[in-house]
Amino acid sequence: MPDPHPAEPVEQAQPAERALFHALVDDASAMRAGSALDHVLAEHLARGAEGFADLLGPLLLPAARADELVAVKHRRPVRVLLVGPVEDVQPALPRLAADDAVTVAGVQVPWSPGWTQLLGAGVPVSVEVPAGVRAREAVADIGAHTSGKAAVQAALRVDAPAVRDVAALAAALRQAVDLDLGFRVTGELPVARSGGEGLGLLNVLAATRYALAHAAEVPELARWLCHDEQQDVLDVVTRMSQADASVVRAFFTSYDATAPAEAVRELARLRLVEDTV
Repeated sequence: MPDPHPAEPVEQAQPAERALFHALVDDASAMRAGSALDHVLAEHLARGAEGFADLLGPLLLPAARADELVAVKHRRPVRVLLVGPVEDVQPALPRLAADDAVTVAGVQVPWSPGWTQLLGAGVPVSVEVPAGVRAREAVADIGAHTSGKAAVQAALRVDAPAVRDVAALAAALRQAVDLDLGFRVTGELPVARSGGEGLGLLNVLAATRYALAHAAEVPELARWLCHDEQQDVLDVVTRMSQADASVVRAFFTSYDATAPAEAVRELARLRLVEDTV
């Protein structure tokens, strides 16, 4: 049961390497049900002029909304990560490619027999790892396709029911590292754990660091993913050198934030980053 009076999050005296957060926060605000795309797009583009723009990635766009994006008038150039099943993504790609103001930074599709059809699309491909018993098979399949011309990585979901079994996420992370396979984290993920529940971005960064630098196995990674002593997690994050941060980010490439500006403000409030406003 969560603590009804959780402790205030720890503030860090020394910031982390800014490279650790460079282009880490992908904008998932268009994934919210009922979101008005013209409003989402205007806010996304406005954030590109802020002092924290270097921490932000592309706008996640449901493939089914591709025509809606093209129809928005008076747009400035925008980079998008196209998300959806293969049958929605494939027809959306040429429609967006025909729009000079849109750059498709990549696609994200569920793991299915047809996902490899996108390897020839000329964009990076993220493949969602399913929850449950087929997760290991999926990661192995994705890893087996990393030697071609297309950039391929896994997408590890944090809002699937099986991820409540933190060991499953730890196992997928360990397997990805062993296969030299990059991954992004998809699904809502707060910056820090709250009240002893859920997962946090900082925990995933710490677990990734331990998987790489200390060859941590699944039980230890699971402990880091749900570690409640925030100062321990902050110590791992802030003690990384620029070289350490580059290695971690070569594997953990980005994550979804439905409120990206709030995520950056939380990083700033924890004093992990500076000059964000």
